[in-house]
Amino acid sequence: MQTINPNSRHQSFAVEIRNPKNEKVYGETLTSDSYGGIAGKFELPSDATLGQYQLTVVNRGGGTFRVEEYKKPEFEVTIDAPTEPIMLGEKITAKIRG
Repeated sequence: MQTINPNSRHQSFAVEIRNPKNEKVYGETLTSDSYGGIAGKFELPSDATLGQYQLTVVNRGGGTFRVEEYKKPEFEVTIDAPTEPIMLGEKITAKIRG
């Protein structure tokens, strides 16, 4: 069981996020809840710098997260099936390639 530090309840904490170029891209003062936790929101811009970001709760600690480019997988599926019409329920043979 984890105990809650009563000194961290309803306190103000300065939070910063720095991009991989060490530029400050977020800075807010957040107030902790009755459990000592804090929550905030940061939306990345569409042109965000790729790489490792540093999240810091000033004078308390922090962590990192990575921003990477998403590339949709490219693949092709082809089916070689009979060219003539098929009756409903009739079985066919087809070759599928991916």
